[in-house]
Amino acid sequence: MRQILTFSRKAEPERKPILAHAAVREAMKLIRATVPKTIEIQTDIAELPYVIVGDATEVHQVVMNLCTNSVHAMQDIGGILRVSLDALDLSAASSAAFNDTAPGRYVRLSVRDTGTGISPEIIGRIFDPFFTTKAVNKGTGMGLAVVHGIVKSYGGEITVDSTPGRGTVVTVLWPCLGEQGSSDAIAGTSAIPRGSERILLVEDEDIIIECMQAQLASLGYRVTARQDARAALTEFQNNPDGFDLVITDQTMPYMSGDRLARSILAIRPGMPIIVCTGFSENLDEPASKALGIQGFVMKPAGVREMAEAIRAVLDARAPARPDF
Repeated sequence: MRQILTFSRKAEPERKPILAHAAVREAMKLIRATVPKTIEIQTDIAELPYVIVGDATEVHQVVMNLCTNSVHAMQDIGGILRVSLDALDLSAASSAAFNDTAPGRYVRLSVRDTGTGISPEIIGRIFDPFFTTKAVNKGTGMGLAVVHGIVKSYGGEITVDSTPGRGTVVTVLWPCLGEQGSSDAIAGTSAIPRGSERILLVEDEDIIIECMQAQLASLGYRVTARQDARAALTEFQNNPDGFDLVITDQTMPYMSGDRLARSILAIRPGMPIIVCTGFSENLDEPASKALGIQGFVMKPAGVREMAEAIRAVLDARAPARPDF
């Protein structure tokens, strides 16, 4: 939806320092829910401290398009989809393997499948707009063209290695701006806001909760993480004054985020709560505020976006400082 709105407004995507692994992991959550059981998904997504300048929605789009293409190549025969993310220090000697990309440190995304592969006759055309080998009504031929455009606009590189009958691996390189919190990473931008408050984090996906817990801890917060909303509610009931903020996913088994928020607010009215969601027919930002939920964040959210949402909610409750 954010991509459609960006296009309709003819607005530029909001590019800022982000951690690529957070957006990649969020995209894989959707991929896992849509891939047929005949395809095994393997992930090796390192929690990298390296910052790239980008838009989380665009990174999400790159991952989704590449994985969708791989799934299509295996839909009749099944196979393995492997997605990995790591760092690569590219030297002058090794840059030839990536179309003579400038040496430096890059975040490397690899999407590998064991599908039908791409024949040598057409591999040079796969990034052309509207070029597709799919049947009518099965594809527009724009997926890889969009991916290519996004990667190139970041100053990155994309390569494809394929063997007919054995599979394909697509490699994307994004240039690193620096390490999270380093002067290089925040050059030209304001510092990411930090804090030391106690946060109850509720998220059912293990990959997402691990990522968010690490990010919040790196910002100085003391985090208690729960994957079951019912367990989180029990935790809060036992110690309602033990937390300064609750951050919860919206779509979870047994209890949705808005239901959890209602229960928490019944115990402690005015409790600061942030709901995170990718899409929900039942809850949007106006509806969440009507329930008394102070913060609403759309996934995938970058570190800065989440950090600023946290401070906006917590600082709104802070007593005004006297003027001297």
